[in-house]
Amino acid sequence: MKFSIWQCLVCTLLFAFLLNGCGYKEVDKRSFATSIGIDKGSEDHRFKVSVKLAIPQSEAEKVAEEFQLITKEADMLSEAVQQIAAEVEKTLDFGHVKVIVLGEQLKAEDIFVVKDWLQRRRDIQNISFVSLGKPSAEEVLAFKSRGENIPANALILAMDYVGSESQYILTQHLFEFSSKIEETGLDPVLPLIEIKNDTYNINQAVVFKHHHNDMLLSPEETRYLHLLTNGLKEGAFKTEHEETMLMMSIDKAAARISLEADDRALIKVDVKGKVEEQSSPKLIQSADLSKIAESMEEKIKNDLTDLVEKLQDNAVDPLGFGLKYRARHWNSTKTEEEEWKRLYPELKYQINVDVDLKAPAVIR
Repeated sequence: MKFSIWQCLVCTLLFAFLLNGCGYKEVDKRSFATSIGIDKGSEDHRFKVSVKLAIPQSEAEKVAEEFQLITKEADMLSEAVQQIAAEVEKTLDFGHVKVIVLGEQLKAEDIFVVKDWLQRRRDIQNISFVSLGKPSAEEVLAFKSRGENIPANALILAMDYVGSESQYILTQHLFEFSSKIEETGLDPVLPLIEIKNDTYNINQAVVFKHHHNDMLLSPEETRYLHLLTNGLKEGAFKTEHEETMLMMSIDKAAARISLEADDRALIKVDVKGKVEEQSSPKLIQSADLSKIAESMEEKIKNDLTDLVEKLQDNAVDPLGFGLKYRARHWNSTKTEEEEWKRLYPELKYQINVDVDLKAPAVIR
């Protein structure tokens, strides 16, 4: 059957009516948010939402981009966002949000609502970094680092390990935080952001349990938890040998954690590095390395023991021992949870540390 040209044109027009129009707005008609902060509201409202908007410049390489911080209070998060959108002349776009800061004053029930809302928003990426702001998320977002050319870029570089690879920063993506906070036997950990000495200070972390920030870790505890959960690619450990203080630079540090059949926790830590600094002019010989390694092993083992026992005393489990226990038992979730609550305070730890020290560092 042959079709005439007119018949083909009519069919083409009919199919054209079935096509949807483009609902996407152009870039110049959008206001891009780079970070979101959520705090506890005042007495009249439940939440206080802060959105940091980027203001592009014509020559970004010469002039640092400015930002606009808009804060609104409401009983619902979506309501606060709509109020913020009303003050922006362009469409509010959350597609570029990489940092979410929660105020440390948020209550447990508020944390659940915030987590649920963030997951339901289709324009907020699940790979965004979640953190805690002290004293508030608004103050953290309002600060601008001197070397920051793009709004919130300093926090993104710190969290994403693109810039700094600090051993004190424990990053947590939104999808990880949402999963762990609902999981029985594995508690999430969020980095704590403070403004000190005109810069961001991120060297502590907070362990959450049941949607509430239950335990604040010191910088040293944060570093050791980083070692146990993610390993370390750089950093340093300090020890004392024959009245001489020594610093060992880390080439690689990793940990393997398991729950044995007798419900005993086994932690194996392997550390590779070299002596980087010493407090005395006495030269370190190769024969001394084994003794120094033993001192390092004892120091790391004692510090790790203090950390895991402190986590145990506070009934928090960021290492996931409870999840490992549940994976080996086939009772109901409620029964397993009750049984683990009984067993966890009595859990015994066996920590083995192996330090491999290379020849002392040489200044060339």
